Amino acid sequence: MVRRRPAPFGALVFSLALSQAPATGPEARAQTRQPNAPLSSPARKSALLEIRVADGRVTADIADCPLHEALAGLAERTGIIFEVRSEPNPYISVHLRDVPMEEAIGRIVPDGNILFLYDGADPARIVLVRILSSGGTAVQPGLLYFGTGRVPGAGRPAGTAVP
Repeated sequence: MVRRRPAPFGALVFSLALSQAPATGPEARAQTRQPNAPLSSPARKSALLEIRVADGRVTADIADCPLHEALAGLAERTGIIFEVRSEPNPYISVHLRDVPMEEAIGRIVPDGNILFLYDGADPARIVLVRILSSGGTAVQPGLLYFGTGRVPGAGRPAGTAVP
């Protein structure tokens, strides 16, 4: 006669523990996610970007703003074309009050070597600014260009709104 031995008590407890364990698959994660919760965090927006340009001088309040966004804003107001690497794009904060254009660009760009190219017909006018990396990185990221090369409102009477 073959007698069956009773199952050990530990095996019974272990099997009960597994049956009560929460599921860990994608279905379980979908059930625990709140219905209106975003799937990924939204892109960080700049806190402040105010730039004014008058007579080649810059007044600006920039806080927690990506460098590329600040350069695009400056290009939009001056007609200067900015050539900058796609990476890095650090967040910057700077306060400028009636600063010459070259100095303003130098203070907005936190790191890097800056090359100014001037107009042949008007040596005081900057047409292109190349921002070169200051580090000896071997990686060659892409280049971005901000600006059209045209000064907004050129050829209009003073006081006319720029579209």
